[in-house]
Amino acid sequence: MRKEEPLLTIEDLSIKFQLKNQVVDIIKGLSLNIYKGESLAIVGESGAGKSVFGKSLIGVLDKNGWIDSGKIIYKGMDIAKFKTEDEWLKIRGREIAMVFQEPMTALNPLKTIGSQVKEAVVLNQGLKGKGAEKEAIKILEDVGIKNADKLYKKYPHEFSGGMRQRAVIAIALACKPNILICDEPTTALDVTIQAQILKLLNRLQEEYNLTIIYISHDLGVVAKIAHRVAVMCKGKIVEVGHVRDIFYNPKHPYTISLLSKLP
Repeated sequence: MRKEEPLLTIEDLSIKFQLKNQVVDIIKGLSLNIYKGESLAIVGESGAGKSVFGKSLIGVLDKNGWIDSGKIIYKGMDIAKFKTEDEWLKIRGREIAMVFQEPMTALNPLKTIGSQVKEAVVLNQGLKGKGAEKEAIKILEDVGIKNADKLYKKYPHEFSGGMRQRAVIAIALACKPNILICDEPTTALDVTIQAQILKLLNRLQEEYNLTIIYISHDLGVVAKIAHRVAVMCKGKIVEVGHVRDIFYNPKHPYTISLLSKLP
């Protein structure tokens, strides 16, 4: 048992979706504590509800989905009760930011990379003009984009997959969040670039004092990056533990089944 107070507490969270003529339970009574400075990986098969859970923490559920019951406690506030965009804007980005699964769809194809990072700086750091541009270039350099001052005016289609992923991470970092949610951050990247992105995230966690929630189905990735692992099955957390305990001494049959599929 950990002695420190959790940074984020999720209590008995239930999320429902309206699909055609029926209401479907996607998240079912999920409870979880997340602690400052840790890397927590949420793993499970596709359809387990991992991304839905991540989106619920920043208020970007699809229009046909809603938090039906439960609590999400952050800094003494139950953000699960937020109903308006104005309420969520106090949290989204500047407190809890998210790197979405597909960088090409997360980026605006009609705006330059630099302008998109700068926009996040202006909204969340209060900088303007040349000051905001200078900070945006610095953040692009921080995520490993060389010659950022020259690439600042490039468009997303002019970046490689790995560079687009770095740009999406830069936008999230520009918000100066306490918690960074990374939804499948290495999907569609080759093994070499994947390793670079994971190494980058580890470095940024220390430099920016981040708490990171990784959402992944790739147990090989999880083994490299996570301090703790929460195993998710059909909308529920079935097992939580230190990464070594989960990999070498799993308790739940579903966890054992997941690990048995590793090559």
